[in-house]
Amino acid sequence: MGRIPIKLKNKSWPPLLGCGTLVTGLLALTISSWSHTWAFIFAASVIAIVLLAYIHGQIARARCPKDYGFHVYAEFGPECRIPRIEHIKEIFPKLSDDSVAEWIADFKQIDDLIWRVATCGGASELGRTKVADVFSQQFIWLSGVGLNTAISRSDYFAWHEGYDKASTHPRH
Repeated sequence: MGRIPIKLKNKSWPPLLGCGTLVTGLLALTISSWSHTWAFIFAASVIAIVLLAYIHGQIARARCPKDYGFHVYAEFGPECRIPRIEHIKEIFPKLSDDSVAEWIADFKQIDDLIWRVATCGGASELGRTKVADVFSQQFIWLSGVGLNTAISRSDYFAWHEGYDKASTHPRH
């Protein structure tokens, strides 16, 4: 005798999870008869992602502190309320006041370069590799998360100010 296939009572949850959105994923968890298992998997995945992000930050900070320092200097969001000098001293407590002042001066030069790159259209016009080369040639220590931050900021400013031809900003 052949095997009788087991029919799922609720066939809708796999396609919903395939959509990749958090809302449909949570909806699928409530619909599914395996909700506790999926909730555990979801929670474990979130914890793993947070842990990996933390480890990545620690590695980036140790590998090239000044590169990571620019990333901290250029942060956007609630951390912007903390004065930049204080924030860098908080992240790098062993750094002397003179070194912090030197870093801040370099970071201001990067900000100027970000705007110059943005006026040329950013990575959408010049290409990500060329933009990365421009930053890396002038600041050889800018190589990891700080470099990604600089490129992202130049792209944002190019889009926001309409310097890239593909700008979809409402003002343009």
